[in-house]
Amino acid sequence: MIIMKIAMFTDAYRPQINGVVTSIENFSTELRKMGHDVVIFAPKSVQNTKDDLYTYRFSSVPFRAYKEYRIAVPYQIVTDTKIPKDFDIVHVHSPFSLGFLGLRFAKHYGIPSVGSFHTLFPEYPHYAVGRLSRLKEIRHAFRRVTWTYLSRFYNQCSAVISPSETMTKEITLHGIKNIFTVPNGVKQRKIYGSKKSIRKSYGFANDDKIMLHVGRITKEKNIDFIIKTLSESLKNNANYKLIIASDGPYRKSIEELAEKLNLKGNVIFTGYLDDKKLEDYYSLADVFLMASRSETQGLVLVEAAMAMLPSVVLDAPVIGDFVKENGTGIAAKEADFATAVDAMIKQKPRNIEKKCIAAAKKYEIQRCARQLLKVYESVRR
Repeated sequence: MIIMKIAMFTDAYRPQINGVVTSIENFSTELRKMGHDVVIFAPKSVQNTKDDLYTYRFSSVPFRAYKEYRIAVPYQIVTDTKIPKDFDIVHVHSPFSLGFLGLRFAKHYGIPSVGSFHTLFPEYPHYAVGRLSRLKEIRHAFRRVTWTYLSRFYNQCSAVISPSETMTKEITLHGIKNIFTVPNGVKQRKIYGSKKSIRKSYGFANDDKIMLHVGRITKEKNIDFIIKTLSESLKNNANYKLIIASDGPYRKSIEELAEKLNLKGNVIFTGYLDDKKLEDYYSLADVFLMASRSETQGLVLVEAAMAMLPSVVLDAPVIGDFVKENGTGIAAKEADFATAVDAMIKQKPRNIEKKCIAAAKKYEIQRCARQLLKVYESVRR
Protein backbone atom coordinates (compact mmCIF):
# COMPACT_ATOMS: atom_id res chain seq x y z
CA MET A 1 0.00 0.00 0.00
CA ILE A 2 1.30 3.45 -0.93
CA ILE A 3 1.31 5.91 1.99
CA MET A 4 -0.20 9.23 0.95
CA LYS A 5 -0.37 12.78 2.22
CA ILE A 6 -3.90 14.10 1.79
CA ALA A 7 -5.21 17.66 2.06
CA MET A 8 -8.93 18.01 2.80
CA PHE A 9 -10.57 21.41 2.21
CA THR A 10 -13.99 22.00 3.77
CA ASP A 11 -16.34 24.87 4.58
CA ALA A 12 -18.04 22.71 7.22
CA TYR A 13 -16.05 21.44 10.17
CA ARG A 14 -16.25 21.14 13.92
CA PRO A 15 -17.67 22.58 16.12
CA GLN A 16 -20.45 22.29 13.52
CA ILE A 17 -22.41 19.06 13.73
CA ASN A 18 -23.72 17.67 10.46
CA GLY A 19 -23.25 14.82 8.00
CA VAL A 20 -20.37 16.48 6.14
CA VAL A 21 -18.38 16.95 9.34
CA THR A 22 -19.11 13.38 10.42
CA SER A 23 -17.95 12.07 7.04
CA ILE A 24 -14.71 14.06 7.14
CA GLU A 25 -13.90 13.03 10.70
CA ASN A 26 -14.69 9.35 10.11
CA PHE A 27 -12.63 9.16 6.92
CA SER A 28 -9.68 11.20 8.21
CA THR A 29 -9.50 9.15 11.44
CA GLU A 30 -9.58 5.85 9.55
CA LEU A 31 -7.06 6.98 6.91
CA ARG A 32 -4.67 8.01 9.68
CA LYS A 33 -5.07 4.59 11.31
CA MET A 34 -4.00 3.11 7.98
CA GLY A 35 -0.81 5.19 8.07
CA HIS A 36 -1.77 8.10 5.79
CA ASP A 37 -1.27 11.77 6.67
CA VAL A 38 -4.47 13.83 6.51
CA VAL A 39 -4.45 17.61 6.91
CA ILE A 40 -7.73 19.53 7.29
CA PHE A 41 -8.18 23.09 5.98
CA ALA A 42 -11.31 24.72 7.47
CA PRO A 43 -12.76 28.12 8.47
CA LYS A 44 -12.08 29.55 11.91
CA SER A 45 -14.98 29.37 14.34
CA VAL A 46 -16.09 31.92 16.92
CA GLN A 47 -16.31 29.06 19.42
CA ASN A 48 -13.28 27.67 21.18
CA THR A 49 -12.24 24.62 19.20
CA LYS A 50 -9.49 22.18 20.13
CA ASP A 51 -7.58 21.42 16.97
CA ASP A 52 -4.71 19.03 16.43
CA LEU A 53 -1.48 19.81 14.57
CA TYR A 54 -3.08 18.65 11.33
CA THR A 55 -5.79 21.31 11.14
CA TYR A 56 -5.32 24.75 9.55
CA ARG A 57 -7.97 27.42 10.11
CA PHE A 58 -8.65 30.45 7.92
CA SER A 59 -10.35 33.70 8.94
CA SER A 60 -14.07 33.56 8.20
CA VAL A 61 -17.38 35.41 8.34
CA PRO A 62 -20.84 33.91 9.04
CA PHE A 63 -23.10 32.97 6.13
CA ARG A 64 -25.95 35.45 6.45
CA ALA A 65 -28.79 32.98 5.79
CA TYR A 66 -27.33 30.27 8.03
CA LYS A 67 -25.03 31.76 10.66
CA GLU A 68 -23.62 28.47 11.93
CA TYR A 69 -21.87 28.13 8.57
CA ARG A 70 -18.71 30.12 8.00
CA ILE A 71 -17.32 31.51 4.77
CA ALA A 72 -13.53 31.60 4.64
CA VAL A 73 -11.99 34.90 3.68
CA PRO A 74 -9.79 34.73 0.53
CA TYR A 75 -6.34 33.57 1.55
CA GLN A 76 -2.94 33.49 -0.13
CA ILE A 77 -2.38 29.79 0.57
CA VAL A 78 0.03 29.40 -2.32
CA THR A 79 2.57 31.83 -0.84
CA ASP A 80 2.12 30.96 2.86
CA THR A 81 5.35 29.26 3.95
CA LYS A 82 3.71 27.81 7.09
CA ILE A 83 1.46 25.55 5.05
CA PRO A 84 2.90 22.31 3.63
CA LYS A 85 2.73 21.89 -0.14
CA ASP A 86 3.90 18.28 -0.63
CA PHE A 87 0.48 16.62 -0.85
CA ASP A 88 -0.36 13.63 -3.03
CA ILE A 89 -4.11 14.34 -3.14
CA VAL A 90 -6.32 17.39 -2.60
CA HIS A 91 -9.84 16.41 -1.54
CA VAL A 92 -12.43 19.22 -1.56
CA HIS A 93 -15.64 18.74 0.43
CA SER A 94 -17.42 21.92 -0.61
CA PRO A 95 -18.01 23.74 -3.91
CA PHE A 96 -17.63 27.16 -2.27
CA SER A 97 -14.88 29.29 -0.73
CA LEU A 98 -12.51 26.65 0.63
CA GLY A 99 -13.42 24.31 -2.20
CA PHE A 100 -12.25 26.97 -4.66
CA LEU A 101 -9.14 27.48 -2.57
CA GLY A 102 -8.43 23.75 -2.64
CA LEU A 103 -8.81 23.53 -6.42
CA ARG A 104 -6.57 26.56 -6.89
CA PHE A 105 -3.97 25.01 -4.59
CA ALA A 106 -4.13 21.67 -6.45
CA LYS A 107 -3.85 23.32 -9.86
CA HIS A 108 -0.92 25.52 -8.83
CA TYR A 109 1.12 22.57 -7.52
CA GLY A 110 -0.03 19.98 -10.08
CA ILE A 111 -1.75 17.80 -7.46
CA PRO A 112 -4.69 15.53 -8.43
CA SER A 113 -7.97 16.72 -6.93
CA VAL A 114 -11.02 14.80 -5.74
CA GLY A 115 -14.36 16.49 -5.00
CA SER A 116 -17.11 15.04 -2.77
CA PHE A 117 -20.72 15.83 -3.70
CA HIS A 118 -22.16 15.96 -0.17
CA THR A 119 -25.13 18.30 -0.53
CA LEU A 120 -27.94 18.68 -3.06
CA PHE A 121 -27.67 22.48 -3.17
CA PRO A 122 -30.17 22.94 -6.05
CA GLU A 123 -32.91 21.91 -3.58
CA TYR A 124 -31.93 24.61 -1.06
CA PRO A 125 -33.21 27.86 -2.64
CA HIS A 126 -34.61 29.05 0.72
CA TYR A 127 -31.08 29.78 1.95
CA ALA A 128 -30.11 31.80 -1.11
CA VAL A 129 -33.28 33.71 -2.05
CA GLY A 130 -35.37 33.48 1.11
CA ARG A 131 -39.11 33.94 0.69
CA LEU A 132 -38.76 34.27 -3.07
CA SER A 133 -38.21 30.50 -3.09
CA ARG A 134 -41.98 30.11 -2.66
CA LEU A 135 -42.37 31.13 -6.31
CA LYS A 136 -42.19 28.21 -8.71
CA GLU A 137 -40.36 30.24 -11.38
CA ILE A 138 -37.69 31.32 -8.88
CA ARG A 139 -37.13 27.73 -7.68
CA HIS A 140 -36.74 26.49 -11.26
CA ALA A 141 -34.32 29.30 -12.14
CA PHE A 142 -32.31 28.65 -8.96
CA ARG A 143 -32.02 24.93 -9.77
CA ARG A 144 -30.92 25.64 -13.32
CA VAL A 145 -28.25 28.17 -12.31
CA THR A 146 -27.01 26.04 -9.40
CA TRP A 147 -26.63 22.88 -11.48
CA THR A 148 -24.67 24.84 -14.10
CA TYR A 149 -22.37 26.16 -11.38
CA LEU A 150 -21.91 22.75 -9.73
CA SER A 151 -21.12 20.98 -12.99
CA ARG A 152 -18.45 23.58 -13.82
CA PHE A 153 -16.94 23.30 -10.36
CA TYR A 154 -16.84 19.51 -10.07
CA ASN A 155 -15.66 18.96 -13.65
CA GLN A 156 -12.43 20.71 -12.66
CA CYS A 157 -11.71 17.77 -10.31
CA SER A 158 -9.75 14.70 -11.36
CA ALA A 159 -12.53 12.57 -9.83
CA VAL A 160 -15.87 13.16 -8.10
CA ILE A 161 -17.16 11.18 -5.12
CA SER A 162 -20.90 10.49 -4.90
CA PRO A 163 -22.17 8.85 -1.67
CA SER A 164 -24.96 6.76 -3.26
CA GLU A 165 -25.91 5.18 -6.58
CA THR A 166 -29.10 7.27 -6.70
CA MET A 167 -27.06 10.46 -6.43
CA THR A 168 -24.51 9.20 -8.97
CA LYS A 169 -27.30 8.86 -11.53
CA GLU A 170 -28.68 12.29 -10.64
CA ILE A 171 -25.44 14.24 -10.96
CA THR A 172 -24.50 12.36 -14.14
CA LEU A 173 -27.72 13.66 -15.72
CA HIS A 174 -26.50 17.19 -14.99
CA GLY A 175 -23.20 16.77 -16.81
CA ILE A 176 -20.81 15.95 -13.96
CA LYS A 177 -18.16 13.45 -15.05
CA ASN A 178 -15.58 11.02 -13.65
CA ILE A 179 -17.87 9.94 -10.80
CA PHE A 180 -17.11 7.18 -8.29
CA THR A 181 -19.70 5.95 -5.80
CA VAL A 182 -18.15 5.79 -2.33
CA PRO A 183 -20.54 5.82 0.64
CA ASN A 184 -19.79 7.76 3.78
CA GLY A 185 -18.75 5.19 6.34
CA VAL A 186 -19.78 4.84 9.97
CA LYS A 187 -17.74 3.83 13.00
CA GLN A 188 -18.56 0.60 14.75
CA ARG A 189 -21.08 1.12 17.49
CA LYS A 190 -20.42 0.49 21.17
CA ILE A 191 -23.00 -1.18 23.39
CA TYR A 192 -23.19 0.51 26.80
CA GLY A 193 -26.17 -1.25 28.42
CA SER A 194 -29.58 -2.82 27.95
CA LYS A 195 -32.46 -0.92 26.37
CA LYS A 196 -34.34 -0.96 29.67
CA SER A 197 -31.44 0.45 31.68
CA ILE A 198 -30.65 3.13 29.08
CA ARG A 199 -34.28 4.26 29.02
CA LYS A 200 -34.35 4.47 32.80
CA SER A 201 -31.21 6.62 32.83
CA TYR A 202 -32.88 9.15 30.50
CA GLY A 203 -36.21 9.18 32.35
CA PHE A 204 -38.27 7.09 29.91
CA ALA A 205 -40.63 4.29 30.95
CA ASN A 206 -40.05 0.79 29.62
CA ASP A 207 -43.49 0.79 27.93
CA ASP A 208 -42.99 4.13 26.16
CA LYS A 209 -43.14 3.94 22.38
CA ILE A 210 -40.27 6.11 21.21
CA MET A 211 -39.83 7.52 17.72
CA LEU A 212 -36.47 9.11 16.94
CA HIS A 213 -35.38 11.71 14.38
CA VAL A 214 -31.68 12.55 14.09
CA GLY A 215 -30.59 15.35 11.81
CA ARG A 216 -30.19 19.09 11.85
CA ILE A 217 -33.42 21.01 12.35
CA THR A 218 -33.57 22.68 8.96
CA LYS A 219 -36.36 23.28 6.49
CA GLU A 220 -35.19 20.60 4.07
CA LYS A 221 -35.36 17.86 6.74
CA ASN A 222 -39.18 18.11 6.56
CA ILE A 223 -39.61 17.64 10.32
CA ASP A 224 -42.82 19.69 10.27
CA PHE A 225 -44.36 17.01 8.05
CA ILE A 226 -43.48 14.31 10.59
CA ILE A 227 -45.02 16.24 13.48
CA LYS A 228 -48.20 17.19 11.61
CA THR A 229 -48.67 13.67 10.26
CA LEU A 230 -48.15 12.01 13.65
CA SER A 231 -50.06 14.60 15.69
CA GLU A 232 -53.19 12.46 16.12
CA SER A 233 -51.21 9.37 17.08
CA LEU A 234 -49.21 11.37 19.61
CA LYS A 235 -52.34 12.93 21.11
CA ASN A 236 -54.22 9.64 21.35
CA ASN A 237 -51.36 7.65 22.89
CA ALA A 238 -49.89 9.11 26.06
CA ASN A 239 -46.87 6.78 25.89
CA TYR A 240 -45.95 7.79 22.31
CA LYS A 241 -42.87 10.05 22.32
CA LEU A 242 -41.19 11.74 19.36
CA ILE A 243 -37.58 12.73 20.03
CA ILE A 244 -35.92 15.35 17.82
CA ALA A 245 -32.26 14.72 18.57
CA SER A 246 -30.38 17.69 17.19
CA ASP A 247 -30.57 21.44 16.75
CA GLY A 248 -30.58 23.98 13.96
CA PRO A 249 -32.01 27.23 12.57
CA TYR A 250 -35.61 25.94 12.35
CA ARG A 251 -35.79 24.64 15.92
CA LYS A 252 -37.86 27.56 17.21
CA SER A 253 -40.33 27.18 14.35
CA ILE A 254 -40.68 23.42 14.96
CA GLU A 255 -41.06 23.92 18.72
CA GLU A 256 -43.83 26.46 18.07
CA LEU A 257 -45.56 23.98 15.75
CA ALA A 258 -45.48 21.26 18.43
CA GLU A 259 -46.89 23.69 20.99
CA LYS A 260 -49.62 24.87 18.58
CA LEU A 261 -50.69 21.23 18.07
CA ASN A 262 -50.72 20.64 21.86
CA LEU A 263 -47.86 18.15 21.61
CA LYS A 264 -45.42 19.79 23.98
CA GLY A 265 -45.27 16.74 26.25
CA ASN A 266 -45.04 14.26 23.38
CA VAL A 267 -42.34 15.95 21.26
CA ILE A 268 -38.95 16.19 22.96
CA PHE A 269 -36.05 18.35 21.72
CA THR A 270 -32.64 17.26 22.99
CA GLY A 271 -30.40 19.79 21.25
CA TYR A 272 -27.02 18.60 20.00
CA LEU A 273 -25.81 15.34 21.53
CA ASP A 274 -22.28 14.02 21.95
CA ASP A 275 -21.45 10.64 20.42
CA LYS A 276 -22.13 8.67 23.60
CA LYS A 277 -25.58 10.20 24.18
CA LEU A 278 -26.52 9.86 20.52
CA GLU A 279 -25.68 6.16 20.62
CA ASP A 280 -27.87 5.87 23.72
CA TYR A 281 -30.82 7.48 21.96
CA TYR A 282 -30.48 5.09 19.03
CA SER A 283 -30.50 2.27 21.62
CA LEU A 284 -33.58 3.39 23.54
CA ALA A 285 -35.80 4.14 20.51
CA ASP A 286 -38.36 1.82 18.88
CA VAL A 287 -38.35 3.30 15.38
CA PHE A 288 -36.27 5.80 13.42
CA LEU A 289 -38.04 8.42 11.27
CA MET A 290 -36.89 10.45 8.29
CA ALA A 291 -38.78 12.55 5.73
CA SER A 292 -36.12 14.55 3.86
CA ARG A 293 -36.40 14.76 0.08
CA SER A 294 -32.92 16.16 -0.53
CA GLU A 295 -30.46 13.67 0.97
CA THR A 296 -27.40 12.47 -0.91
CA GLN A 297 -26.97 9.40 1.32
CA GLY A 298 -28.73 9.65 4.68
CA LEU A 299 -25.87 8.68 7.00
CA VAL A 300 -28.23 8.57 9.98
CA LEU A 301 -30.10 5.65 8.36
CA VAL A 302 -26.86 3.68 8.49
CA GLU A 303 -26.34 4.68 12.12
CA ALA A 304 -29.88 3.54 12.93
CA ALA A 305 -29.30 0.22 11.15
CA MET A 306 -26.08 -0.27 13.11
CA ALA A 307 -28.17 0.08 16.29
CA MET A 308 -30.63 -2.52 14.89
CA LEU A 309 -33.26 0.24 14.87
CA PRO A 310 -35.85 -0.13 12.08
CA SER A 311 -36.79 2.93 10.04
CA VAL A 312 -39.92 4.47 8.59
CA VAL A 313 -39.02 6.99 5.91
CA LEU A 314 -40.81 8.99 3.27
CA ASP A 315 -40.67 7.20 -0.06
CA ALA A 316 -38.29 9.80 -1.48
CA PRO A 317 -35.06 9.50 -3.51
CA VAL A 318 -32.03 8.13 -1.63
CA ILE A 319 -33.68 7.48 1.76
CA GLY A 320 -36.53 5.45 0.27
CA ASP A 321 -34.06 3.57 -1.93
CA PHE A 322 -31.85 2.72 1.06
CA VAL A 323 -34.72 1.27 3.10
CA LYS A 324 -36.23 -0.71 0.21
CA GLU A 325 -32.92 -2.12 -1.02
CA ASN A 326 -31.76 -3.18 2.46
CA GLY A 327 -35.10 -4.15 4.02
CA THR A 328 -34.41 -2.01 7.09
CA GLY A 329 -37.97 -0.69 7.46
CA ILE A 330 -40.79 0.91 5.50
CA ALA A 331 -40.64 3.55 2.75
CA ALA A 332 -44.12 5.12 2.92
CA LYS A 333 -46.06 7.56 0.81
CA GLU A 334 -47.12 10.77 2.57
CA ALA A 335 -50.70 9.57 3.10
CA ASP A 336 -49.49 6.27 4.61
CA PHE A 337 -46.68 7.58 6.80
CA ALA A 338 -48.57 7.65 10.13
CA THR A 339 -50.04 4.18 9.51
CA ALA A 340 -46.58 2.80 8.72
CA VAL A 341 -45.11 4.27 11.91
CA ASP A 342 -47.94 2.82 14.01
CA ALA A 343 -47.52 -0.60 12.37
CA MET A 344 -43.76 -0.59 13.00
CA ILE A 345 -44.24 0.34 16.66
CA LYS A 346 -46.83 -2.38 17.25
CA GLN A 347 -45.05 -5.19 15.41
CA LYS A 348 -41.63 -5.15 13.78
CA PRO A 349 -41.26 -7.19 10.59
CA ARG A 350 -39.61 -10.57 10.99
CA ASN A 351 -35.79 -10.65 10.78
CA ILE A 352 -35.58 -6.86 10.44
CA GLU A 353 -32.79 -6.61 13.01
CA LYS A 354 -30.68 -9.09 11.03
CA LYS A 355 -31.32 -7.03 7.89
CA CYS A 356 -30.24 -3.88 9.74
CA ILE A 357 -26.96 -5.52 10.77
CA ALA A 358 -26.31 -6.73 7.21
CA ALA A 359 -27.01 -3.26 5.81
CA ALA A 360 -24.75 -1.54 8.33
CA LYS A 361 -21.82 -3.83 7.46
CA LYS A 362 -21.82 -2.43 3.91
CA TYR A 363 -21.03 1.00 5.37
CA GLU A 364 -18.36 0.18 7.93
CA ILE A 365 -15.76 2.94 7.80
CA GLN A 366 -12.89 0.51 7.18
CA ARG A 367 -14.55 -0.76 3.99
CA CYS A 368 -15.50 2.74 2.78
CA ALA A 369 -12.01 4.12 3.48
CA ARG A 370 -10.49 1.38 1.31
CA GLN A 371 -12.87 2.36 -1.50
CA LEU A 372 -11.84 5.99 -1.14
CA LEU A 373 -8.15 5.06 -1.30
CA LYS A 374 -8.76 3.26 -4.60
CA VAL A 375 -10.13 6.50 -6.04
CA TYR A 376 -7.10 8.42 -4.76
CA GLU A 377 -4.76 5.85 -6.28
CA SER A 378 -6.57 5.93 -9.63
CA VAL A 379 -6.12 9.69 -10.09
CA ARG A 380 -2.45 9.60 -9.07
CA ARG A 381 -1.47 7.27 -11.92
